[in-house]
Amino acid sequence: MSWFRVEGKIAFHAKFLKAGNAAVGAWARMGAWSVDHLTDGYIPDAIANLIASPAEIRSLIDCGLAPGKPGLLIVADGGYRMHDFHDFNPKSDDEKERRDEIRKLKSEAGRRGGQASGEARREAAAKQTRSSDEANAKQNPKQLLPENEAETKQPACEADEANAKQTRSPIPIPIPIPISETHTPSAQAREGSAVTRKLAPDAKALQEALMASDLFRDADPSEVASAGQRLGDAATNTPRCQAGTAVLYLPEAITYARGRLEAERGAGRYPTPGQVLVEVEKKFRWVMGDLNAGKREPLKHPKQTEAKGPKPLVERWGASKGAAK
Repeated sequence: MSWFRVEGKIAFHAKFLKAGNAAVGAWARMGAWSVDHLTDGYIPDAIANLIASPAEIRSLIDCGLAPGKPGLLIVADGGYRMHDFHDFNPKSDDEKERRDEIRKLKSEAGRRGGQASGEARREAAAKQTRSSDEANAKQNPKQLLPENEAETKQPACEADEANAKQTRSPIPIPIPIPISETHTPSAQAREGSAVTRKLAPDAKALQEALMASDLFRDADPSEVASAGQRLGDAATNTPRCQAGTAVLYLPEAITYARGRLEAERGAGRYPTPGQVLVEVEKKFRWVMGDLNAGKREPLKHPKQTEAKGPKPLVERWGASKGAAK
């Protein structure tokens, strides 16, 4: 677990007052995401737009106390960088070492716990077997055959045993059948697994948002990519879901899956990232179903507001012409 650290006087610091409560709240979420994903204060465009509105991002950039002085965010290549991030938060390399040490301690504790649990189960099973055998022996004392009676069960002579062997059916020996050309898969069939179908319009944005979530930090990237494709297909098949807005419905599905995960952990069960992905897909499809049935209003792109000064470099999901294509 990681923590985003802030100085205690920010409540009435002039820079934070100038940015405003809504923008500062978004800034805190960006910092928490950066600490969790070890980006050293760098916030990609996709994450910044998922957390804050364009107006809030502009406030965080322009809240410097003097012309030319940096605000809480600084425009960077492909995203933003949080000003003075390492003044209060550790570098990613130091945080990785701390996490690795904790992971090793937990792994060792889990290994020892598993060994102790296995030994306890084996002892309980052996005890139960002994008790069952003792109970059966008391209830059925005559089940054991005496040695002389067991001997009478053997063949009377060698001739009888030879006759018994002759009456046994021979074991069939399979004849190998050569593989003809008709059994050889065609080149098209062999290459079929390598063909990748075209991504749904919103699939890429959904895949990036899933990968950005802490729930799937340790998930198989191919599983996350496949899930994003399926969610994109579900959005494409929902006429009332406008193109480029599918990712706006994803936070609700992720929140639902997070709640299910916490409930399972509270019950002593620990689902895999793949199982959590199933919960996300299930909730997302429910949302698409409600949207298609008219039970909820479709979400729209937030309008880009022009602010004084240079135009923001980052826009909402799919708002730029390049992303829309």
